[in-house]
Amino acid sequence: MDIEQTMEFILQCQASTEATLGKMAERHEKDIAAINASLRPAIRLSVEEQRRERVRRQQLEAEFQDKMDKLASAQLLTEEKLSRLEDLFGKSREPGNSNGHSPS
Repeated sequence: MDIEQTMEFILQCQASTEATLGKMAERHEKDIAAINASLRPAIRLSVEEQRRERVRRQQLEAEFQDKMDKLASAQLLTEEKLSRLEDLFGKSREPGNSNGHSPS
């Protein structure tokens, strides 16, 4: 082989490689566009679900806080009633002494 044929062969290989790379780049761009097109709705649905979940958590938190407030109010009321009962019956009763008198 002479130098001219070798150079011609190299140029043909380079042209073939460039054509192949160009086709691969075009295919890659089409694949990326298809992936983006299929992911876009999934991402949108995911964001919408996350927003619904945030609202649902906020509602549950508000309900929980309301119930805790009611429980705290009920506990306070119970403590007040217990205090009135202790005042009414006297605090000097010993536990286990059913007649209400202190042991002598």
